Amino acid sequence: MQNERISGLWRFWGEHRRCCGDATTSNPGSPVVVARLRLWRGVWAACLVGGILQAVVVSAQEGTYDWSAATQLYPGLEYAAFGVSEPRTLQVRALRVDLQEPSIRFSTTGRDPLWGEPMPDFPDYTVRTRRQRTRDFITSERNAGRDMIAAINASPWRPFSECRTCDYAENMGLLISDGDLVNDTPRRASINFDWDWRPSMGEFSAGDDVANFYVAVSGFVFVLRDNVPEGSDNKETGLAPRTGTGVCADERYVYLITIDGRQSGWSDGVTRYETGEWLRYFGAATGIVMDGGGSTTMYTVGANGSLDRRNRPSDGLPPLWISERYVGTNLGVYRDTRPPAVARYPATLTVDAPRDEEVTLAFDVINEGGLVLSYTMSSDADWLVVPETVQQVKGQRPQEIVLDTRGLPGGEYEAVVTLVNQDNPSDTEALTVTLEVLPGPGDLPIIESFEAWELDTALEGHDGWVVSNASAAQVVEESYSAAIPPGFPLPEEPHTRVATFAGQLSRGVSALDGAAVKVDVMVRFRPGELDVSRIPPETQAALQLDPAGQLHLWHQHHDGNGWTPRWTALGYSVDPEQPWFRISVDTDYATNPDGDTFVRPRIAGSMRPTAYGYRAPDDLTTPGPWYMTANSPGVAGGSGAKRLAGFAFKGQGAFDDLVIRNAVEANALYPDWMGFAHTGPDEVDGIPLNWFDKWGIHRNPDHTPAGDGRTAEKAFWTGTSPIAAGQDFRVVRVWQDDGQIHVEFRGNDSGAAAPFVMRRTLDLTDPAGWEVIDPAVARAHAPAPTTIWSYDHAGDNGPAYFYRPEVVRE
Repeated sequence: MQNERISGLWRFWGEHRRCCGDATTSNPGSPVVVARLRLWRGVWAACLVGGILQAVVVSAQEGTYDWSAATQLYPGLEYAAFGVSEPRTLQVRALRVDLQEPSIRFSTTGRDPLWGEPMPDFPDYTVRTRRQRTRDFITSERNAGRDMIAAINASPWRPFSECRTCDYAENMGLLISDGDLVNDTPRRASINFDWDWRPSMGEFSAGDDVANFYVAVSGFVFVLRDNVPEGSDNKETGLAPRTGTGVCADERYVYLITIDGRQSGWSDGVTRYETGEWLRYFGAATGIVMDGGGSTTMYTVGANGSLDRRNRPSDGLPPLWISERYVGTNLGVYRDTRPPAVARYPATLTVDAPRDEEVTLAFDVINEGGLVLSYTMSSDADWLVVPETVQQVKGQRPQEIVLDTRGLPGGEYEAVVTLVNQDNPSDTEALTVTLEVLPGPGDLPIIESFEAWELDTALEGHDGWVVSNASAAQVVEESYSAAIPPGFPLPEEPHTRVATFAGQLSRGVSALDGAAVKVDVMVRFRPGELDVSRIPPETQAALQLDPAGQLHLWHQHHDGNGWTPRWTALGYSVDPEQPWFRISVDTDYATNPDGDTFVRPRIAGSMRPTAYGYRAPDDLTTPGPWYMTANSPGVAGGSGAKRLAGFAFKGQGAFDDLVIRNAVEANALYPDWMGFAHTGPDEVDGIPLNWFDKWGIHRNPDHTPAGDGRTAEKAFWTGTSPIAAGQDFRVVRVWQDDGQIHVEFRGNDSGAAAPFVMRRTLDLTDPAGWEVIDPAVARAHAPAPTTIWSYDHAGDNGPAYFYRPEVVRE
């Protein structure tokens, strides 16, 4: 317990990885309309003002009307007309509109130019529409370019009692014309068509979300729901002319009916309940009674453009002085036979989404023609999934796509969705989707500075921190001068607040499998005994100060008999007067051919090569700064972890300026420093520090990492000239065997035939100290890309030179 209390241990770890059918249902106790019909046989005709009405010969079938007896006026529009004498004299007209016909559309009365202003002479009312007769509605729509083929009167309106001759109307329930909201009060039953011309019926109040409707027009109330008629059936006071609308169960057909009334000997009218029965008889499952009485009107348009009134309105004086009423709204049917054209709305989508989720988005696909549009979709990004089958749209409808953020780190991504018109492949539209993946508590990059935190704030629960004792990790006031590298993302001012810990403090990291990360943190540890038993088995690497203040690394190493974890001294002693120092750790989860994982620590800005490290993750023969992780999954038989899953502080100490980045991002930020912000100067005696880093040499040339008296610049061979580390002419390999040193470098006789010169030095800091060791190095014959030079060497006990080849220039 004493050791755990005072030791300073920093570690990080890995983890495993419709045709409309029979709409009639039995209704015990309710009369079946068909059973009471006595149809007029034969053909009848009546000369009326405004046209000739013709009755077709029909036969009663139990439960529903036989539409094979009807007249097809246009593809998708059928008409039935007949009279009955039971239960009373009635004249019935019906239109069945087939929504499977691609060209069929609906329209209704739109806003008047004075919309929203007080009505002239009736300022208590507000202008919504201009009243017009059904025939005039058809004419105005045809003049606007629509191929109107039928229409009926629609909504009740006000003022009616006060002014039957007023020009304007309001209070019509929900009214939407071509996507524009014309009226939304009061609450009434309405028939609605969405932007893709799919029908529905409902009741809506002011403020309800009706943005999905392109056309909507209201009646009074429902008279048929789920095939069951409803409403008043008072035959003493309720018989009247009626207009009704209905929709069949599978939404293929829309029904428009009129039943005349208040005309003795012609038609006596029906109740609201009976209107529901008639709608059910014609095939509807749901139905609404619209404005009726003298407003009830039905028109169709002949093939020659004639306006044919199909019923006998009740306004006027008998017997034939018929007066068509000016009504607040009409509902029309028209045809749109233009070729389809693809469009979309909006042109771009910008979306914020959390990580590791599937997010469904919708945009509108618009058919800017008339006939049904068939289109396909494609995406240029794996994270954006679109339907693979051919899609269809009649007008405009939402198209769903799925954004899959699983496996995506936080950040911004862009993709393009392409829509192609199947009938015209040159007709395409592109939708740009920008995705911002929101970082979670452990997402990269993690950048923590505590300067803005309130004093005494506990870390528990903040950004994914987990503390063994909630009061044992908090932000305190402490001033120190941190080693702030150039370009480092945290404040360069003197630090005044840090996070302390006593016990164990951990934090998860959401890095991807196989993706390397780079960790950078300022720490202040208390020395303690190096304890093997307290290292969790999943730990990849740990750093700890021994009782003398020497920094050690916990890693895996081969001891001659097998792989075993061990503590290795990194040759760094903490100065009690300046206990803060910077730890930077590079990870490699992909390079080693056996699948092992490695870390490369940098302490106070310098790498730490030892005899227990390796030149590189794929070179386990030459000592260097890379260390196999303690639970490496390959030859070391570790847990199989190929990711940084989290890190922890254990014991007692403090930390600050924590930065964890994806290696790709870090390398882009610091390309000359292998992905790390560097500490201190850029060079020593003209030698770039990143050259020391590249070859695993301690940045301080006087340091003796091997403990054998050799300083850093004399303990390792170089692979190239230290002042030309990035040039194409460079050493690619150096090795030693049987008393010889071998240097392989780029170059052959494909250029000048003059030989190379090989130089060597013992002191990298002395530019004049390079002596010529071989003045005529024979060039390799092309096409061999490299030349290999060999030289007798005194062996391991002799001095360790640096070598560099030179091109002989004339």
